[in-house]
Amino acid sequence: MRKVWKIAKRVTIGVLLTLYVVVALLNYSVVQSYLGAAASRYLTKEWGGEVHIGALHAMPFDHLIMNTVRIVSPTNDTLLDVKRLRAGFRHFPFHDNGLWLERVSIRDGLMHLEIFPTETDGQVKTNLHYIIDYYLPEGRKRH
Repeated sequence: MRKVWKIAKRVTIGVLLTLYVVVALLNYSVVQSYLGAAASRYLTKEWGGEVHIGALHAMPFDHLIMNTVRIVSPTNDTLLDVKRLRAGFRHFPFHDNGLWLERVSIRDGLMHLEIFPTETDGQVKTNLHYIIDYYLPEGRKRH
């Protein structure tokens, strides 16, 4: 019994120490800049426009903070240019219905939102449609 208790105690200490080190590393500016660059490359490839994120700080069950964010649409329209964007999660960020945010705040920036009718069916569309369509469930996507 003592051996089991000793092993369980060491495993618990090892897991807690590993979590502490990971969280500490994620708070370094170099790591946040690297995460921002990685997120920029991924989002640029997925959305088709240009995305630049200077630094990214994430707390998986609470919030996401992005510094120096610039989003340019595939039609070369600057949609967002902000110093800081913070998104708070209501619960785990990815829900069955897509991304689930509680509050999004923008500090020191510009957001360009344009609403226009589509030529084919007359429905209203925004210049953010290429991002919104990406997060819609497969059956609801508009093309």
